[in-house]
Amino acid sequence: LLDFLGSGSYAVVYLARDETTGAEHAIKCLSKRSLSEEMLELQQIEVDLHLSLSHHKNIVKMESSFSEGDWLFLVMEYCDGEDLFSWISRDADYEIEGNFENPEVERIRIIKNVFDQVLDAVMFCHQNGVYHRDLKPENFMVTYDGIVKLTDFGLATTEDYSTDYECGSKPYLSYESRNFYRAPYSSRQADIWSLGIIFLNLLYHQCPWADPSAGECEAFASFMKD
Repeated sequence: LLDFLGSGSYAVVYLARDETTGAEHAIKCLSKRSLSEEMLELQQIEVDLHLSLSHHKNIVKMESSFSEGDWLFLVMEYCDGEDLFSWISRDADYEIEGNFENPEVERIRIIKNVFDQVLDAVMFCHQNGVYHRDLKPENFMVTYDGIVKLTDFGLATTEDYSTDYECGSKPYLSYESRNFYRAPYSSRQADIWSLGIIFLNLLYHQCPWADPSAGECEAFASFMKD
C-alpha cells in the first residue's frame, strides 16, 4: 500500500502498487463483518454491475475482486486526479488559458466538455440496464488530462422501478425517491434528476437545495411554490 485515498460510509480506499508489474491501483476495501446475507448479496451485486460496465472510457475500470477474512477488496484503475466535487470547489472551470474576448463562453465550453462525459457514462449504464442511484460530483473522478469517470456502484440496481426510498445523497435525490410520492418510482428518472442537479452545480458551484422535501428545506419549498 502506498497511500490512503479516502473513505465513505461503508468503505476505505487505498493506493497500491502491484509488486510484480509496478502498476498502481485503487483498492476499495469493504468490510463484511456482521453483515446479513442480504447485505453480503448487495456487495456482490456492486462487484458484478461495476465489472459489467468497466469497458467504457468514462467509467472507472474494475480489474478484479477478492475476499480475505472479513473483507472484500475491489481492485480498480487508479485515476490520477480529483473528484468532480473538488474540481468544482477549486473553481477549475475558471482556469482559462489564453486570451478570450468573452471568457465566460470558454468557461461554458469547459463545463460542456465535463458534463458531456458525465452524460456518456450514465447513458452507457442505462443502455445496459443499470441505474446508479447515487449520482453526485463526489462519485465522478476527473483525471489530470480531463477525462471524467464514474465510480462507486454501491447503490446501483437493475430494477427499472424501485421502492428503495432515500437511496442516495439528499441534495441530489429526486422528489419521488425522497418523499414517498409515487410507489414505485422510476430508477432511470431518478438518475436523470440527479444529473440536473449536477449540471446546476457545474454552472453555479452550489446545489439549489439541501433536501428535496418541502417540509425539511425552505429553498425546495420555495421552488415548489414557483
